[in-house]
Amino acid sequence: MTADKNHGLSWPRTDLTRWRLTSTDGAHRWVYLSKEDSEQHSQSTAERYFLGILKDLQLKAGHWGCSFGGPSFILPGLVFALYVTNTPILPEWKIEMRAYIAHHVNSDGGWGLFPRADTTVWATALYYVLLRLLGVEALDPLAAQARKRLLALGGAIGVPQWGKFWLCVLNLYQWEGVNPVPPELCTVAATDMKVLPSMILKLGYPLLRIWDTYLRPAWLHRQINDRLRGLIRLHDENTAYNNMVSTDQGLIMAILYFDEGEESISLAKHREVFPNFLWQCAEGMTVSSTDGAQVWDTALSVLAVVEGGLVQYAHFREAMLKALGFLERQQLREDLADPYRQQRKGGWSFSTKVNGFLASDCSGEAMKAVLLLQEECGLPQVISNSRLHACVDTLLLMQNTDGGFASFEHARAGAWLEKLNPSEVFHQCMVEHSYTECTSTVLTSLALFRRHFPYYRADAIEATISRAADFVRASQRLDGSWEGAWGICFTYAMFFALDALETVQETFQTSRDVRKACEWLVSKQKDDGGWGEHYSSCELREYMQDEMSQVVNTAWAVMALMSARYPERARIERGLQLIQKRQQPNGEWLQENLEGVVSRTIVIGYPNYKFYFPIRALGKYEHVYLPWLKEFNDSQKKAL
Repeated sequence: MTADKNHGLSWPRTDLTRWRLTSTDGAHRWVYLSKEDSEQHSQSTAERYFLGILKDLQLKAGHWGCSFGGPSFILPGLVFALYVTNTPILPEWKIEMRAYIAHHVNSDGGWGLFPRADTTVWATALYYVLLRLLGVEALDPLAAQARKRLLALGGAIGVPQWGKFWLCVLNLYQWEGVNPVPPELCTVAATDMKVLPSMILKLGYPLLRIWDTYLRPAWLHRQINDRLRGLIRLHDENTAYNNMVSTDQGLIMAILYFDEGEESISLAKHREVFPNFLWQCAEGMTVSSTDGAQVWDTALSVLAVVEGGLVQYAHFREAMLKALGFLERQQLREDLADPYRQQRKGGWSFSTKVNGFLASDCSGEAMKAVLLLQEECGLPQVISNSRLHACVDTLLLMQNTDGGFASFEHARAGAWLEKLNPSEVFHQCMVEHSYTECTSTVLTSLALFRRHFPYYRADAIEATISRAADFVRASQRLDGSWEGAWGICFTYAMFFALDALETVQETFQTSRDVRKACEWLVSKQKDDGGWGEHYSSCELREYMQDEMSQVVNTAWAVMALMSARYPERARIERGLQLIQKRQQPNGEWLQENLEGVVSRTIVIGYPNYKFYFPIRALGKYEHVYLPWLKEFNDSQKKAL
């Protein structure tokens, strides 16, 4: 074993050269081979990269893999579930999980909600408990420092509802200390409070406690629990027991264990698939939020290669053929026999088709990738026109009444339900909402589809694009910016919004709103030419500068300006120069701050963003912006 040193502590590691990443129809699983087997099956370039031993990161199945993680409650939640359900935790997993936790400890002995974030009682409490379950002794320096820091923070009483739930399941906290969330609300809830309870909940919790303890009839309790069992069964079947995210996986495993027992057939199926969430990396083993970002990363990688003008080269063309094949295999080909789930046929999920959840932006980006490769780059048609038509049919059904698009389904309930949010952590998690990014992606994908299939549902597509553009315009803030919901934060939304408006012929030259957006964006450019947005922008809902420029933020910003047809070339070039300076001799960009966010408070990593967005920005400058600028300058001269 090797040793991993962090904060003066030394932790044993497994032999990283023995890890292999398998991929069955896009599903990732890390396997630790025997020494003999590892010598017979050499590591791929991608495996060596993920493990930090070493750029062909594309996997054999045609997609790109990554650790889609970051939040500190993800790893503990799944391992807690394994512990309480008596599911074996392999020795090599324990070694690497301990190493991962040790690698990310803060200098004060605690942990933040995500790597490099300020210490919180929530993360520190969960990681301390996890260390002990993984075999770390109480007097071990890492555990001792964590316990000292936890006590200094006031102890576990400051952990929000989501964390207290797991502590109760482990018999480390009393259920009386958790706000009641009775099954009548048809949910399991998610100090470090990020979302203060509404006045309705503050007044309702004491009444719910009385109802839950003294008044609720046993027959009603049984009836509602039966209904919840049915919903869980549907969720399992719809996702082939992978569930949507790893937190679902852990919670449902625990529920099945306590409800059906250790020999539960459904629990056995969960035990077969939960390793798909485990990710081995240079720092150790962690858990991804979902079982990956395969479709999302593959579609965006295709767009980067196409906009970079790279498809003409044999190596990249071969990679695009593999990517196209992957997208073909992952398209959702049928609807679900579930009255609570909308049409999904023709769309794509975030990771793989077994995830089961249609995603509007993933469907839009995947359809764009397919159209570009098959219709514009001359690749063979592997996805038929009828299957693309099915995707369009499904996307048209997802538009909300405000003209926008949500993430996984059209909004089916009022925003007032957010008043019943018991999580204390997540914003806007009770119902779907329309988002600038999702709306812009669907708009641009429908416009590209219309270019190649002008007669298919032309009126419906035109009306949908028009209403989506209205939503994007209405979402613009008075200062000219757009606020993001799935990335950090304003630069992310500006990239999508200005791309959408360019699609409907609104640019710096034709639109006052676009000019205002560009003025806002260039006002945030840093002295080194880049853009650097701090993750606190998401929670504070105001643009917050990071100490240093970020390659990904910079790529988003310069692409937004190019989409807007911003005429001051020097501004864009300074941003691109920063991107070029940060590029490493082997062609890669190093990981900087985490790039994504969920529910405004949960920062999450998209490790492949640092590759394809800079490539796309550089390609767009050469193949789109410079030709336009030359044409624009020539027209200006003629006008004189």
